[in-house]
Amino acid sequence: MAQTAMSPAEKTLLTKAQEAIATDNSANIQQLEPNAINSARSSAARDGDRLLLYMESGESKTYTNRPECKIESKESACQKFSLVGYIRSQHLFIVAQLDYENAEYIIVDDRTGNESIFRAFPELSSSGQYAVVILENDEQVGFGLQIWRREGTQFVLDWSGSPFISGIYTTYKLLQWPKDALLKFEVVNSFAPPEKDAVNYFEVEHSADGWHSVMKSSF
Repeated sequence: MAQTAMSPAEKTLLTKAQEAIATDNSANIQQLEPNAINSARSSAARDGDRLLLYMESGESKTYTNRPECKIESKESACQKFSLVGYIRSQHLFIVAQLDYENAEYIIVDDRTGNESIFRAFPELSSSGQYAVVILENDEQVGFGLQIWRREGTQFVLDWSGSPFISGIYTTYKLLQWPKDALLKFEVVNSFAPPEKDAVNYFEVEHSADGWHSVMKSSF
């Protein structure tokens, strides 16, 4: 397991990725790749429709865009792969799998090639040992949070929930992550007009018996 904390440059790379992904525009996400490949140096490359990742073991992984992406009448079957970040300190590539109307994200361990797949962009703790995924209007989960824990060279789901959900639409925002075992969130619940949105704050904290969410008046 990685022990080195992320560098400021790596944190900046992830912040830019989050900003691009928040636009929900696949073109913006794909524009992240040149910088991500540059930061990976000889560990990643683009060869036409193929994204190549090189493992420390000497093996490689290839992610190939579907040929339908080049045919306008078949764009609904298009699937593209784009490198959005490489976190060398944590041995992690982050790859976007861009489908016609949604995206998933694949974290690839650069030593083994083992994959962890997330339904939305995973935000990493500073240690790289945890990831949080915020789901909004997800076709399987709806609105919720997932906390993943690094186990060896993969991530496993450690906790999931939909704390303080209400109304017709819920938006979560991670405000602070001061340590692996403590995350601080804003939650906005939207209702049918004329009722106004409700804004609240809560923490998700890990204790001896697992993860718990607790409402807070403010941070």
